[in-house]
Amino acid sequence: MLIQIMGYLSSKIILKLFKTFKYYEIILKNLIYTLCQ
Repeated sequence: MLIQIMGYLSSKIILKLFKTFKYYEIILKNLIYTLCQ
């Protein structure tokens, strides 16, 4: 039971970090694109 809860929480955290990383990646690409014009 405890292992299931820990697995659930860690997967939630990993998903949140991944989404945040993708969000920053988009911002960085837009910034580089703007600077290169």
